[in-house]
Amino acid sequence: MASPVRSVHTGLTQRLVFGPQALDEVPTLVREVGCRRVLLITTEGRAESEGGRRLVQRLGRVVADVFSGAAPHVPTSILEGAVSAARSAGVDGIVSLGGGSCADLAKAVCWFLERESGAKIGMVSTGPERDQTMTLPAFEDALKA
Repeated sequence: MASPVRSVHTGLTQRLVFGPQALDEVPTLVREVGCRRVLLITTEGRAESEGGRRLVQRLGRVVADVFSGAAPHVPTSILEGAVSAARSAGVDGIVSLGGGSCADLAKAVCWFLERESGAKIGMVSTGPERDQTMTLPAFEDALKA
């Protein structure tokens, strides 16, 4: 039987990892980005899914909190709640699990936290159904490009 295709792309501000192992590589990517305390941003359904539970288990103590209120179009009230959760947990990174709504919310939270603190906030975005993981270790650097 042939091995699954594995492909890794490293760009200036992001790295994409594709393949059936992508979700399991998130803890390694979080360490490589330099995060020690992360907020997991997702939806309630994904948080309760097998993939969500597996991700939280694999990340272990690195998960400072889980924000499971992501919603389409990133409503202001949802963004405010996620930023508040990130502040309260004292995170230095964000992991998003899910589709575009989760990733968009995670990017917005990074943006606000970086503006407030001046510190770089690492970000890892993943979706088990896509077999893809993306890291954005320096969101602010992407804005300068």
